Amino acid sequence: MSDKQTRLLQLTGETQKMTFYRKKNGEYAFKRKGGISPENYATNPLYERMRTVNMEFTTACRSASLIKRAFASVLPRHAVTNAYQRLMTKCREVLKTDSSHEKGYRQVIDGDANLFRNFEFTADAKFSSVLFVQPTYSFDRATGNVTVGLPALDPAIMIHAPAKATHYRLTLSVATVDFAVETFGIFYTESTDIALNAGLAEALTLTAGVGANTTTAVFTALTIQFITTEGDDAVLIGGNKFNLMRMIAADFPA
Repeated sequence: MSDKQTRLLQLTGETQKMTFYRKKNGEYAFKRKGGISPENYATNPLYERMRTVNMEFTTACRSASLIKRAFASVLPRHAVTNAYQRLMTKCREVLKTDSSHEKGYRQVIDGDANLFRNFEFTADAKFSSVLFVQPTYSFDRATGNVTVGLPALDPAIMIHAPAKATHYRLTLSVATVDFAVETFGIFYTESTDIALNAGLAEALTLTAGVGANTTTAVFTALTIQFITTEGDDAVLIGGNKFNLMRMIAADFPA
C-alpha cells in the first residue's frame, strides 16, 4: 500500500452515511451519502415535477417495449438493436398529445396515432430511398381487414435495388397492441418474389386480418427485402441499406 493510501485510511471520528470514492485527479476521498428517500420522493411537493416526468417516461418505455415485442418476429435483423430507443422517443411524443389526462397520467393510446405514420424501424436508410412510390392504406375495424397497396410500377425506375439483386419481396405486418394489459398479436402476409428485370409489375394488394371489431391499437408496417437467386435458393442481400421496414399507419380505437 502506498504512503498516500496509508495516510488516507487513517481516519478518526464517525463514518456513518459516508461513501469512499475516487476523484478525477486520482485521489481518494470520503463524502456524505446523498439521495432522496423513497418516502420523501413519494410525498414531498418539491418532487412533484420529477414524479410526473418519471411516470411519463416509464409509460413511454413500457409502450415502446410492447410495440417492439409485437413486431419482433418480423423485424429485419439489423433493426433489433436500434428500434427501441427511437420507438420510445416516438411514444413520448405521442403521449404528450393526450389531452384527456393530466401530466403524469397521459397514455400513448389516448394520443395522436398519426404521429406513428412513416416511423422507420430501420434507421440506416429511409424506406422512401428504396421504394419511390407511396403505398395506399386502409383499415376497416368492423371487419378487421388491413389493406396496403402499390400501383403498377417499373422496378427499374421506381425501386433502388442493390447491384446483385434479382427480385424483391414485400411483407405486410400488422400488430394489435393492448397497452392496458400489455398483450399483443402479430399478423402478416408476403408478396411473391417479384423479378426486378421483368418490366412493368402489376399493381399489388396485400391484406391481413386482425379479427372483427378489435378494441386494441392496430399498427401497420411494410417491409421491403431484396433477393438474389442461387440455383433454386433465394438469398437475402443488401443489408441495412436496402432491407427496410416502415410504419405505414397506426389506428387507435375511438
